[in-house]
Amino acid sequence: MECHRAIYRAIVRKDEALAEDELREHFDFSSKLETEQKLKGIVARSAQGDG
Repeated sequence: MECHRAIYRAIVRKDEALAEDELREHFDFSSKLETEQKLKGIVARSAQGDG
């Protein structure tokens, strides 16, 4: 939620560079989370097959 607020503030202030940096940081974070979740799913499925 805080990230969305920071992006909104940067847009309102018309600080294009800051808005872009905030967006990049947000999507990098989201991408990392998604990758971690996928890896956990793969590991869990793999462990079920070993049992």
